[in-house]
Amino acid sequence: MQSPKLFFTILSLSILCNACVEIRDNKKAETPPPQIKEEVYDSLTISERMYFFNGKILDEKSYLQEQKELFEAKAQPIKELKLRLQTLTIEKGGVLIVGDNWLHIQTNEFISESGEITTFPAEQTASDQRDGRNGGLIFVETNSAIGTLLVTLRGENGGKGARGANPGPELNGKDNYTQGKPGDSFNGVSGCKSGGPGGAGEPGKQGYQGGTGMKGGNTGAFQIKMNEDKGFFPVINKFAGKGGIGGDGGGGGQGGLNGPKGHDGCANLSMGGPSRASSGEQGNPGNPGQAGEKQEFCQIIGDKRSCN
Repeated sequence: MQSPKLFFTILSLSILCNACVEIRDNKKAETPPPQIKEEVYDSLTISERMYFFNGKILDEKSYLQEQKELFEAKAQPIKELKLRLQTLTIEKGGVLIVGDNWLHIQTNEFISESGEITTFPAEQTASDQRDGRNGGLIFVETNSAIGTLLVTLRGENGGKGARGANPGPELNGKDNYTQGKPGDSFNGVSGCKSGGPGGAGEPGKQGYQGGTGMKGGNTGAFQIKMNEDKGFFPVINKFAGKGGIGGDGGGGGQGGLNGPKGHDGCANLSMGGPSRASSGEQGNPGNPGQAGEKQEFCQIIGDKRSCN
């Protein structure tokens, strides 16, 4: 695979800004506020799958390494990036994945050779019992735009719902203490007879239903503003995140004790310990979660604005 062509000049500048407003839980006051990063490049060419993550545009290998290091450091990622550059080119086969981040691109010339900008890859799903993330917000301001650009706005699918609650005593079947009939003391053919079975315990009740699947994420939004349209053709696809599948049903209740077996004929003994009725069936799966919502794509050329 061809290496990503990243043409940066000495103009590269990184500014970390904490002047942003965040509403936070008082119990998590020790978490630092999210940062906004601003960078200035001469030009950037995307020729393969690239990721915007932690304020950087990274190839897949670097992205995975950055994720690992951030996780180990227990650090909060930079979620917002302002990118200023002369020319942005997305080649055919090039994909920029933005995730749930906020990306603002200011460029003199925007060129797309059937490239793609997307929020999440297809079928990306949140972990169990977590809502799917909303797609990010993408703003492009350019003097001119040319070429075909595939814009895929996709929310992350919701995670699987919680398993149904564990069965409590209320789901257990009732015990039956009725003893079985005693066996005859003698049978001319086979000798002593076994005692009869005890009364049947009540089967356990069905387990609790699984939890509802988690909510799917919204698609995210995209806006491009240009002074001159040199033949720009956006192809827009929107896929709201699917609601998660319902959680597994909980286990059924324990079956009640069966009554003791009747005494055997000759020995006048009741052999073996008590048995139980069958356990209840597993609970039903939970209901699917709610899907996310589709958000806007807007194109502004001069003073003309169109959104869908």
